[in-house]
Amino acid sequence: MRITHCWDCGRSDLNDAEHETCPACGWIICPTCGACTQFGCFSNTPVTSLYERQRYRKLWLELPADERPDAKNWVTIVYNRERKKKHEEELMALSRLDKILSDAQRCGVIHVAYGRGEIVSIERKSSFCTLHVSFENGKEADFLYPSSFTDGFLAVSTPRME
Repeated sequence: MRITHCWDCGRSDLNDAEHETCPACGWIICPTCGACTQFGCFSNTPVTSLYERQRYRKLWLELPADERPDAKNWVTIVYNRERKKKHEEELMALSRLDKILSDAQRCGVIHVAYGRGEIVSIERKSSFCTLHVSFENGKEADFLYPSSFTDGFLAVSTPRME
């Protein structure tokens, strides 16, 4: 029986008879913090939470044994995959926002207090744009895009039947 302590949290009663052994590095997994080999066998830098260690280990173990990459590279692989997915989701969200803006330019907008209006101009900034809107009641106002739509200040109007 191997008896050791956890390098991360200091737990001193770890042993391979009671505690799980990491299938990647062979070290005893601390049930308190989830650490195995120092600085984690799933990363070249410390993975700091029990949840992260469990998640990376679980994802790695879900792969067929002959398809598992080196455990040291696994965190980077997962991080890059998740970052790519997040980027794709952001592009889809931007595409939906572009459609909202296109519809608003074509159909007009509605504001709860001001009523129906038309987008007169759009001033683009680096991460947002300002919509200058002229309303049927004679009022004019500027709105930040996309927050004016996502926060409910403006909505796309239905097309006018003329």
